[in-house]
Amino acid sequence: MIVEKRCDGWNGWPFVIVLCLFLAGFPFGIFLCIIHETGAYVVVTILSLFISVGISKGFIINQPNEATVLLFFGTYVGTAVQNGFLFVNPFYTKIKISLRARSFETGSTFEPSFPKVNELMPLQSVRTQSPGKPIKVNDANGSPIDISAVIVWSVEDTAKAVFAVDDYETFFAMQSEAALRILASSYPYDTHGEAGHLSLRGNTAEVCLQLQRDVQERIARAGLFVIEARLNHLAYSTEIASAMLQRQQAQAIIAARAQIVEGAIGIVQHALHRLEPTDSATTHEDRNKLAANLLLVLCGNHSPQPVLSVNQ
Repeated sequence: MIVEKRCDGWNGWPFVIVLCLFLAGFPFGIFLCIIHETGAYVVVTILSLFISVGISKGFIINQPNEATVLLFFGTYVGTAVQNGFLFVNPFYTKIKISLRARSFETGSTFEPSFPKVNELMPLQSVRTQSPGKPIKVNDANGSPIDISAVIVWSVEDTAKAVFAVDDYETFFAMQSEAALRILASSYPYDTHGEAGHLSLRGNTAEVCLQLQRDVQERIARAGLFVIEARLNHLAYSTEIASAMLQRQQAQAIIAARAQIVEGAIGIVQHALHRLEPTDSATTHEDRNKLAANLLLVLCGNHSPQPVLSVNQ
């Protein structure tokens, strides 16, 4: 497999001076052809023109975090990663590659922004990324969920990015979405309080790290590198969202009731314990009634209504 190697070229400004000399020689050659009317000056003038055009084809400009892949009649020569104004062999074919970090949201697509002028024109200069949308997938319990992720990535090996795959941006998008689908189907949305199990909602950090590893494993052959992966959207699908909301509400009510009952039992036990040294005449039956009345008051939904017992 082809791997990246550096080929930075030369400083372009001295060749600008050479280009200006040949360009100045073109009108001077025409002037000599008119005066002397000989074919030798015509040949020199034409050569000066062709050399000027050839030199102008060798200039490249690399902005920060930008590289140029160089090909010589189909053979990979190297990658110019040095920033600035450079000059390379005019016969080299040049392919621009951006090394900047990029964000990708699963569910988005790459759409053309304007027609390509050249087949070797960099793809990122003629395509835009559409807004992403959540994808629907079944979790480990079979429940349909909507999930999406934002992945920050960059090109690490320009040679692999250009030659190992047909289109590295589309390749990254498809592999990222496939990895997210497999990950979402491997974990349940929620464990509902069960200890020892990972879930998409309860263990977001672990899930994101696993997603980053999965995506990196899939795109390594294309010379790409995942910087960060984060879940952007996670929810039950609309067809079961209402049922799951009722389930969550019921679980919250049960948890609240359990806490109320636990606190009420503690209060009753404390009250009975305080009564032991002060009221020795209290029978066991009276203590049971007192505990039942206290639990009824403390665990009830409404404020207690006082009832007076009138003995006849």
